[in-house]
Amino acid sequence: MPLLLLNEDELRQIVTIAETIEAVEDAFVALIEGRMTVPGDFTLNLPDVNGEVQVKGAYLNEAPYYAIKVGSNFRDNPTINLPAQSGLMAVFDAATGPLAAVMIDNGYLTRMRAGAAGALTAKYLANKTLNHVAVIGSGNQAYIQIKSL
Repeated sequence: MPLLLLNEDELRQIVTIAETIEAVEDAFVALIEGRMTVPGDFTLNLPDVNGEVQVKGAYLNEAPYYAIKVGSNFRDNPTINLPAQSGLMAVFDAATGPLAAVMIDNGYLTRMRAGAAGALTAKYLANKTLNHVAVIGSGNQAYIQIKSL
């Protein structure tokens, strides 16, 4: 089976907010219905370099693939002109196990997922007569939250 390799720029071109919101909503429903396996996270702390690595995984029961996310945050990196965050998602064949895809997203898909969750929260929990929103912060997450709404 050929390995699909996607980088952040390619993911930005093909993963839309609308599709992400729909996928996250479907995932929430699957989780509530018990059709999703989401084990606990694993965190590797690297205190000597002010960094940490988190590993997460999920499997939608009966889906053809499962995913493992590895994300790192090295908080001192900006002082040496490197991004603080990097990461990837590895997608595996759920029937036989081989690696099917690697998405080097550097946190892009995580930000999209969080923006989608924020949009869904507003959709289901916000007062329907409101027409203003306040976002505290100005980083990548603030931008994607506004864009997702």
